[in-house]
Amino acid sequence: MTDATIAERPKQRNATVQRARALSDVEPEYLRRRDAVLYARQKWGLGSQHTFCHAEGPKFTLVRKRLALYRREDIDAWARDRIEAASNPSK
Repeated sequence: MTDATIAERPKQRNATVQRARALSDVEPEYLRRRDAVLYARQKWGLGSQHTFCHAEGPKFTLVRKRLALYRREDIDAWARDRIEAASNPSK
């Protein structure tokens, strides 16, 4: 490996990071479970892997036997319902 090749690595890494940041600005329509949990936690302060894996989680689409995909709209609706239920325990 030459010194020039070693010197190019940080530039390549920076370009890769910039591309990844640009792509991350595009929000996918469907989120995998781990990303859905992070989204719910960051936006609503709700959610855990356990909650999403059981019946009390938001609606999802099962693509394969073990691959559930969640839409942001469904996560938001689920979170609003949970917050409303917690603030109105008499219902």
